[in-house]
Amino acid sequence: MTYQGSYLFYLNKANTISLLNFEQFESPSVGQLERYTAPLVTGLPTVLGAKRAVTVLRKYRGFGDCGQYLYYQIKNNSMVLEQLRIQECSESFAKKPIPPDKWTLQKLPKK
Repeated sequence: MTYQGSYLFYLNKANTISLLNFEQFESPSVGQLERYTAPLVTGLPTVLGAKRAVTVLRKYRGFGDCGQYLYYQIKNNSMVLEQLRIQECSESFAKKPIPPDKWTLQKLPKK
């Protein structure tokens, strides 16, 4: 993934620190999603403290006009994937890219 870091998130609750795991998806080809769970998150995360949520933008290319946008909520001391949005890359760049939170909402594959 281009121009992105990798992150680990920890939850500190009642002086107990635990490593959080994230349900994620690899996209080996257009329209194909492979589910995996890992503590290492690659992308551009944003912590929404008041909402007890984290968003992750996983760019498929440096321009950031395509990729995955994941929205997680902290529930029962773990990260729960609430939304997965995907924008596939086109051959040309849009003059006005669609914001990631408006990308196509995906129906989450069954576990």
